[in-house]
Amino acid sequence: MTLGAAAVLGWYVVRLDRRVAERLGGDGGHAHSRFFAAPFPIVAGLDVGVVQQRLDDRGYRNDRELAAPGTWRRGAGALEVRLRAFPDVDGDLPERRARLDLDGTTVRAIVDVASGTRRAHATLEPAPLDVTWNGAWERRRPVRLAEIPMHVRQAVLAAEDVRFYDHHGLDVRGIARALWVDLHAQRAAEGASTLTQQLARSFFLTPRRTLTRKLQEALLALVIERRLSKDAILELYLNEVYLGRAGATNVVGIGEAARTFFDKRAADLTVGEAATIAGIIRAPNASSPLRAPDRARRRRNAVLHRMLRAGFLDAAAEEAERRTPFAARGKAAPPVEGLYFLEQVRRDVESRLGEGALLRRRLGATARRSSRRRSSSSIRTTAPCARSSAAAISRAARSIVP
Repeated sequence: MTLGAAAVLGWYVVRLDRRVAERLGGDGGHAHSRFFAAPFPIVAGLDVGVVQQRLDDRGYRNDRELAAPGTWRRGAGALEVRLRAFPDVDGDLPERRARLDLDGTTVRAIVDVASGTRRAHATLEPAPLDVTWNGAWERRRPVRLAEIPMHVRQAVLAAEDVRFYDHHGLDVRGIARALWVDLHAQRAAEGASTLTQQLARSFFLTPRRTLTRKLQEALLALVIERRLSKDAILELYLNEVYLGRAGATNVVGIGEAARTFFDKRAADLTVGEAATIAGIIRAPNASSPLRAPDRARRRRNAVLHRMLRAGFLDAAAEEAERRTPFAARGKAAPPVEGLYFLEQVRRDVESRLGEGALLRRRLGATARRSSRRRSSSSIRTTAPCARSSAAAISRAARSIVP
């Protein structure tokens, strides 16, 4: 390689590195424009079950010590909550503690623990909706890697990249094997893209199969591997992998697939269910467990065999899972009227910030009631309310915060 060519390549890699840093920002959860429900006011007269559901929606957990924001504890006649701080266009709210005095199952009073005074309400931060925009409407249910059982990870690795933890973004042995299979089959019979390459493709590149795109994909994979740990890449992949379509939205990520196909959390997937989801990655619509159960079952069994070969399962476990009757239990698609409202939000944002703004920039949209107001860091407008069973979407206005 000449000095000039090396300089051009180095410059191009630096550009790619900046793109990766801008898009991922070190946190895959911020890689897409997100939509939020309005802040939720807890007031006297509410049923404590409603409050508990809103806390669960926001990921609050039971902790007797209230050691960190985002925790709660139930005592005799009271529910105490350590509320998170959150920025708001009406004024930022700091971290704080609130005690909800109960009369049976009804909130009787709200007390600020620090001052001991009663308050008219305590406010929970906006809850992220599981709908995002990425050129199409997508349903997501992000999960942390620690929450994903090992057999779910192993099923995906067995299906897509069994040497994931042994390469640095490109699997030379896999490429050689794929070339050998393709030459003998005289067609593209075997894929060789690693999980990191697939992630690079879905985040930064078009689906077109060209030599230039493959070179870009390879360089991006190397950059991503330099920036993120293997576990971070795997977590991002599991939350970003496209797994078909349900109703008017795409199904993206293991968490949403678990709900869509089996009506459960990713943490509760069985080995066979994990193998089913992993098996449809290459052709998610053609192999959908809901629309093509026979093909999905065959793909499940193929992944179970790969897990056996990789040492993730023993022969007895693999045979038991293969004999398990195949059953998918679908979850209803989101209400279309809610998506109509969010589509209006999207159009309004792009009319103000330019076409494609939600793809070029990371934005957060909050559905809430408000008068129109502008500032250097936010756009806030009113909009008609869409009739929807999703309470987060049915509020009348939105706030867009870059």
